[in-house]
Amino acid sequence: MARLLSTTVWSMMALIVTCWNSQGHMIVTRIAELYLNSTQPIVLRRAAKNLRTLGRFFKETPNSLLEASVMPDFLNYENNGFLMYYHYSDFPHFYKNDDDDPIPGAMFPFGIEYAYQSAINIIIDSQDAEKQQNATVKAGLMDSLMLRFILHLTGDAHQPLHAASLFSETFLNQTLKGGDMGGNLIPVDDIFQRNITNLHSLWDSCLGLYEEMKEMPLSEDNKTIVTERAEELMKRYPRSSFENEVMDIDMGNWVKESFEYVTSFVYSDIDIFPILSPQYIYNGRQICTMRMALAGYRLAQVLSILYEPRPGL
Repeated sequence: MARLLSTTVWSMMALIVTCWNSQGHMIVTRIAELYLNSTQPIVLRRAAKNLRTLGRFFKETPNSLLEASVMPDFLNYENNGFLMYYHYSDFPHFYKNDDDDPIPGAMFPFGIEYAYQSAINIIIDSQDAEKQQNATVKAGLMDSLMLRFILHLTGDAHQPLHAASLFSETFLNQTLKGGDMGGNLIPVDDIFQRNITNLHSLWDSCLGLYEEMKEMPLSEDNKTIVTERAEELMKRYPRSSFENEVMDIDMGNWVKESFEYVTSFVYSDIDIFPILSPQYIYNGRQICTMRMALAGYRLAQVLSILYEPRPGL
Protein backbone atom coordinates (compact mmCIF):
# COMPACT_ATOMS: atom_id res chain seq x y z
CA MET A 1 0.00 0.00 0.00
CA ALA A 2 1.09 3.58 -0.35
CA ARG A 3 -0.06 7.08 0.39
CA LEU A 4 -0.58 8.97 -2.85
CA LEU A 5 0.88 12.38 -2.10
CA SER A 6 3.14 14.89 -3.75
CA THR A 7 6.47 15.98 -2.27
CA THR A 8 4.91 19.24 -1.08
CA VAL A 9 2.15 17.39 0.71
CA TRP A 10 4.69 15.10 2.37
CA SER A 11 6.30 18.11 4.03
CA MET A 12 2.90 19.30 5.22
CA MET A 13 2.09 15.87 6.61
CA ALA A 14 5.15 15.99 8.85
CA LEU A 15 3.46 18.80 10.74
CA ILE A 16 0.02 17.27 11.19
CA VAL A 17 0.18 13.47 11.01
CA THR A 18 -1.07 11.80 14.18
CA CYS A 19 -2.42 8.44 15.28
CA TRP A 20 -4.34 7.00 18.25
CA ASN A 21 -3.52 9.70 20.75
CA SER A 22 -0.99 8.87 23.45
CA GLN A 23 -3.55 7.42 25.84
CA GLY A 24 -5.03 5.27 23.09
CA HIS A 25 -1.64 3.79 22.24
CA MET A 26 -0.89 3.08 25.87
CA ILE A 27 -4.26 1.40 26.41
CA VAL A 28 -3.52 -0.93 23.47
CA THR A 29 -0.09 -1.71 24.92
CA ARG A 30 -1.44 -2.16 28.44
CA ILE A 31 -3.92 -4.76 27.14
CA ALA A 32 -0.97 -6.67 25.68
CA GLU A 33 0.95 -6.32 28.96
CA LEU A 34 -1.96 -7.52 31.09
CA TYR A 35 -2.59 -10.52 28.87
CA LEU A 36 1.08 -11.52 28.69
CA ASN A 37 1.59 -10.99 32.41
CA SER A 38 -1.01 -13.67 33.06
CA THR A 39 0.13 -16.06 30.33
CA GLN A 40 3.80 -15.49 29.39
CA PRO A 41 5.48 -13.10 31.84
CA ILE A 42 8.91 -14.07 30.53
CA VAL A 43 7.97 -12.51 27.18
CA LEU A 44 7.31 -9.19 28.93
CA ARG A 45 10.61 -9.39 30.79
CA ARG A 46 12.55 -10.03 27.61
CA ALA A 47 10.78 -7.22 25.74
CA ALA A 48 11.43 -4.79 28.61
CA LYS A 49 15.10 -5.81 28.62
CA ASN A 50 15.30 -5.03 24.90
CA LEU A 51 13.82 -1.57 25.54
CA ARG A 52 16.30 -0.81 28.33
CA THR A 53 19.21 -0.78 25.88
CA LEU A 54 18.12 2.68 24.67
CA GLY A 55 16.11 3.59 27.75
CA ARG A 56 18.31 6.49 28.78
CA PHE A 57 17.42 8.31 25.56
CA PHE A 58 13.67 8.27 26.25
CA LYS A 59 11.45 9.44 29.10
CA GLU A 60 10.12 6.01 29.96
CA THR A 61 9.29 4.06 33.10
CA PRO A 62 11.76 1.15 33.42
CA ASN A 63 10.31 -2.34 32.86
CA SER A 64 7.18 -0.91 31.27
CA LEU A 65 6.11 -0.86 27.64
CA LEU A 66 3.62 2.00 28.02
CA GLU A 67 5.69 5.11 27.30
CA ALA A 68 7.77 3.19 24.76
CA SER A 69 4.62 2.72 22.66
CA VAL A 70 4.29 6.47 22.03
CA MET A 71 7.96 7.33 21.49
CA PRO A 72 7.73 7.04 17.66
CA ASP A 73 5.29 9.97 17.79
CA PHE A 74 7.72 12.02 19.88
CA LEU A 75 10.49 11.14 17.41
CA ASN A 76 8.19 12.47 14.71
CA TYR A 77 7.09 15.63 16.55
CA GLU A 78 10.52 16.64 17.86
CA ASN A 79 12.61 15.71 14.82
CA ASN A 80 10.89 17.32 11.83
CA GLY A 81 8.70 14.39 10.86
CA PHE A 82 11.23 11.60 11.49
CA LEU A 83 9.93 8.46 9.72
CA MET A 84 6.43 9.92 9.79
CA TYR A 85 5.50 7.91 6.68
CA TYR A 86 5.97 4.74 8.74
CA HIS A 87 2.70 5.48 10.54
CA TYR A 88 0.19 4.86 7.73
CA SER A 89 -0.49 3.05 4.49
CA ASP A 90 -3.53 4.50 2.81
CA PHE A 91 -5.88 3.16 0.21
CA PRO A 92 -7.61 5.84 -1.92
CA HIS A 93 -11.29 6.34 -1.17
CA PHE A 94 -13.46 8.48 -3.45
CA TYR A 95 -16.26 10.86 -2.65
CA LYS A 96 -19.55 9.67 -4.11
CA ASN A 97 -19.35 9.55 -7.92
CA ASP A 98 -16.05 11.38 -8.28
CA ASP A 99 -13.77 10.05 -11.00
CA ASP A 100 -11.21 7.65 -9.56
CA ASP A 101 -8.76 7.97 -12.45
CA PRO A 102 -6.19 9.35 -12.44
CA ILE A 103 -5.11 9.76 -8.81
CA PRO A 104 -2.70 12.67 -8.34
CA GLY A 105 0.65 12.17 -6.66
CA ALA A 106 3.31 9.49 -6.71
CA MET A 107 3.32 6.02 -5.21
CA PHE A 108 5.39 5.77 -2.03
CA PRO A 109 6.24 2.17 -1.08
CA PHE A 110 7.75 2.63 2.40
CA GLY A 111 4.69 2.98 4.60
CA ILE A 112 3.43 1.13 7.65
CA GLU A 113 3.53 -2.37 6.18
CA TYR A 114 7.15 -1.94 5.12
CA ALA A 115 8.06 -0.44 8.50
CA TYR A 116 6.38 -3.18 10.50
CA GLN A 117 7.94 -6.03 8.56
CA SER A 118 11.35 -4.37 8.64
CA ALA A 119 11.09 -3.97 12.41
CA ILE A 120 10.11 -7.62 12.82
CA ASN A 121 13.07 -8.74 10.69
CA ILE A 122 15.52 -6.50 12.57
CA ILE A 123 14.49 -7.95 15.94
CA ILE A 124 14.65 -11.52 14.66
CA ASP A 125 18.10 -10.93 13.14
CA SER A 126 19.31 -9.36 16.40
CA GLN A 127 18.67 -12.72 18.09
CA ASP A 128 20.58 -14.71 15.46
CA ALA A 129 24.05 -15.36 16.86
CA GLU A 130 25.53 -16.23 13.47
CA LYS A 131 24.26 -13.05 11.84
CA GLN A 132 25.36 -10.95 14.79
CA GLN A 133 28.87 -12.32 14.58
CA ASN A 134 29.35 -10.64 11.22
CA ALA A 135 27.03 -7.67 11.71
CA THR A 136 28.39 -4.14 11.42
CA VAL A 137 25.43 -2.70 13.36
CA LYS A 138 25.27 -4.81 16.49
CA ALA A 139 22.19 -5.88 18.45
CA GLY A 140 20.94 -3.41 21.00
CA LEU A 141 20.53 -0.36 18.77
CA MET A 142 18.07 -0.93 15.96
CA ASP A 143 16.19 -3.78 17.63
CA SER A 144 15.55 -1.64 20.71
CA LEU A 145 14.31 1.25 18.56
CA MET A 146 12.26 -1.00 16.29
CA LEU A 147 10.49 -2.62 19.24
CA ARG A 148 9.14 0.83 20.07
CA PHE A 149 7.87 1.07 16.49
CA ILE A 150 6.18 -2.35 16.68
CA LEU A 151 4.36 -1.31 19.87
CA HIS A 152 3.27 1.88 18.15
CA LEU A 153 2.48 0.71 14.63
CA THR A 154 0.29 -2.14 15.82
CA GLY A 155 -1.99 0.49 17.30
CA ASP A 156 -1.76 2.75 14.24
CA ALA A 157 -2.83 0.00 11.85
CA HIS A 158 -6.09 -0.47 13.74
CA GLN A 159 -7.08 3.21 13.53
CA PRO A 160 -9.22 3.33 10.36
CA LEU A 161 -7.88 6.67 9.13
CA HIS A 162 -4.35 5.27 8.97
CA ALA A 163 -5.60 3.19 6.06
CA ALA A 164 -7.29 5.71 3.76
CA SER A 165 -7.43 9.13 2.23
CA LEU A 166 -10.53 10.63 0.64
CA PHE A 167 -10.07 12.04 -2.85
CA SER A 168 -12.59 14.39 -4.43
CA GLU A 169 -12.82 16.74 -7.40
CA THR A 170 -15.87 18.48 -5.92
CA PHE A 171 -16.15 18.14 -2.14
CA LEU A 172 -14.89 21.06 0.01
CA ASN A 173 -14.34 23.34 -2.98
CA GLN A 174 -11.85 21.04 -4.72
CA THR A 175 -9.40 21.11 -1.81
CA LEU A 176 -9.24 17.32 -1.71
CA LYS A 177 -7.96 16.65 -5.22
CA GLY A 178 -4.75 15.35 -3.66
CA GLY A 179 -6.54 13.54 -0.83
CA ASP A 180 -7.61 14.57 2.66
CA MET A 181 -4.45 13.26 4.40
CA GLY A 182 -6.28 10.55 6.28
CA GLY A 183 -9.05 12.89 7.42
CA ASN A 184 -6.72 15.69 8.55
CA LEU A 185 -8.29 18.10 6.04
CA ILE A 186 -11.91 17.35 6.96
CA PRO A 187 -13.01 19.88 9.63
CA VAL A 188 -15.27 18.87 12.52
CA ASP A 189 -16.65 20.88 15.41
CA ASP A 190 -14.54 20.71 18.58
CA ILE A 191 -17.49 19.65 20.72
CA PHE A 192 -15.23 17.96 23.29
CA GLN A 193 -13.07 21.11 23.70
CA ARG A 194 -9.85 19.10 23.35
CA ASN A 195 -8.52 20.61 20.14
CA ILE A 196 -10.30 17.90 18.15
CA THR A 197 -10.89 19.95 15.02
CA ASN A 198 -10.60 17.47 12.15
CA LEU A 199 -11.81 13.99 11.32
CA HIS A 200 -8.43 12.36 11.92
CA SER A 201 -7.96 13.83 15.39
CA LEU A 202 -11.56 12.82 16.19
CA TRP A 203 -10.76 9.17 15.50
CA ASP A 204 -7.38 9.43 17.23
CA SER A 205 -9.28 10.32 20.41
CA CYS A 206 -11.72 7.42 19.93
CA LEU A 207 -14.38 10.05 19.21
CA GLY A 208 -13.66 12.03 22.35
CA LEU A 209 -13.28 9.13 24.78
CA TYR A 210 -9.56 9.50 25.46
CA GLU A 211 -7.56 12.63 26.18
CA GLU A 212 -3.88 13.13 25.38
CA MET A 213 -1.21 12.26 27.96
CA LYS A 214 1.82 14.22 26.80
CA GLU A 215 3.82 14.35 30.04
CA MET A 216 6.44 11.62 30.08
CA PRO A 217 7.19 9.51 32.02
CA LEU A 218 3.65 8.84 33.15
CA SER A 219 2.50 9.91 36.58
CA GLU A 220 1.13 7.21 38.86
CA ASP A 221 -2.36 8.65 38.44
CA ASN A 222 -2.14 8.40 34.65
CA LYS A 223 -0.78 4.86 34.84
CA THR A 224 -3.83 3.95 36.90
CA ILE A 225 -6.16 5.57 34.35
CA VAL A 226 -4.55 3.65 31.48
CA THR A 227 -4.75 0.36 33.38
CA GLU A 228 -8.38 0.85 34.39
CA ARG A 229 -9.41 1.64 30.83
CA ALA A 230 -7.45 -1.32 29.45
CA GLU A 231 -9.14 -3.62 31.96
CA GLU A 232 -12.51 -2.16 31.02
CA LEU A 233 -11.94 -2.96 27.33
CA MET A 234 -10.72 -6.47 28.15
CA LYS A 235 -13.95 -7.13 30.04
CA ARG A 236 -16.07 -5.71 27.24
CA TYR A 237 -14.10 -7.51 24.53
CA PRO A 238 -12.50 -10.65 25.98
CA ARG A 239 -9.83 -12.27 23.85
CA SER A 240 -12.13 -15.23 23.16
CA SER A 241 -14.67 -12.94 21.50
CA PHE A 242 -12.28 -12.39 18.58
CA GLU A 243 -11.74 -16.12 17.99
CA ASN A 244 -8.91 -16.67 15.48
CA GLU A 245 -8.57 -12.97 14.62
CA VAL A 246 -6.13 -12.47 17.49
CA MET A 247 -3.72 -14.91 15.84
CA ASP A 248 -3.49 -12.81 12.67
CA ILE A 249 -0.23 -10.85 12.81
CA ASP A 250 -0.26 -9.82 9.13
CA MET A 251 -0.09 -6.02 8.94
CA GLY A 252 -1.61 -6.08 5.47
CA ASN A 253 -4.74 -7.71 6.84
CA TRP A 254 -4.97 -5.17 9.67
CA VAL A 255 -4.82 -2.29 7.20
CA LYS A 256 -7.44 -3.88 4.95
CA GLU A 257 -9.78 -4.26 7.94
CA SER A 258 -9.32 -0.60 8.80
CA PHE A 259 -10.06 0.42 5.22
CA GLU A 260 -13.29 -1.56 5.30
CA TYR A 261 -14.42 0.51 8.28
CA VAL A 262 -13.52 3.65 6.33
CA THR A 263 -15.72 2.70 3.39
CA SER A 264 -18.60 1.40 5.53
CA PHE A 265 -18.69 4.04 8.26
CA VAL A 266 -15.94 6.64 8.81
CA TYR A 267 -16.95 8.91 5.92
CA SER A 268 -20.65 8.01 6.14
CA ASP A 269 -21.77 11.37 7.60
CA ILE A 270 -19.32 13.47 5.65
CA ASP A 271 -21.96 15.66 4.02
CA ILE A 272 -23.09 17.04 7.38
CA PHE A 273 -19.60 17.63 8.81
CA PRO A 274 -18.43 19.67 10.70
CA ILE A 275 -21.55 18.75 12.69
CA LEU A 276 -21.20 15.41 14.48
CA SER A 277 -24.40 13.46 15.04
CA PRO A 278 -24.84 11.60 18.36
CA GLN A 279 -25.37 8.37 16.45
CA TYR A 280 -22.10 8.81 14.58
CA ILE A 281 -20.22 9.39 17.84
CA TYR A 282 -21.84 6.39 19.53
CA ASN A 283 -21.23 3.96 16.66
CA GLY A 284 -17.73 5.30 16.07
CA ARG A 285 -16.81 4.68 19.69
CA GLN A 286 -17.94 1.07 19.40
CA ILE A 287 -15.68 0.60 16.39
CA CYS A 288 -12.75 2.36 18.05
CA THR A 289 -12.85 0.48 21.34
CA MET A 290 -13.26 -2.87 19.61
CA ARG A 291 -10.30 -2.14 17.30
CA MET A 292 -8.15 -1.08 20.26
CA ALA A 293 -8.88 -4.28 22.16
CA LEU A 294 -8.12 -6.40 19.11
CA ALA A 295 -4.88 -4.46 18.56
CA GLY A 296 -3.84 -5.17 22.15
CA TYR A 297 -4.39 -8.91 21.85
CA ARG A 298 -2.61 -9.00 18.49
CA LEU A 299 0.31 -7.05 19.93
CA ALA A 300 0.58 -9.68 22.66
CA GLN A 301 0.72 -12.34 19.95
CA VAL A 302 3.47 -10.50 18.07
CA LEU A 303 5.55 -10.05 21.23
CA SER A 304 5.06 -13.68 22.13
CA ILE A 305 6.48 -14.79 18.79
CA LEU A 306 9.41 -12.37 18.99
CA TYR A 307 10.39 -12.94 22.61
CA GLU A 308 9.29 -16.42 23.59
CA PRO A 309 12.23 -18.43 24.93
CA ARG A 310 13.94 -20.55 22.30
CA PRO A 311 17.01 -22.79 22.44
CA GLY A 312 20.16 -20.69 22.53
CA LEU A 313 18.31 -17.45 23.53
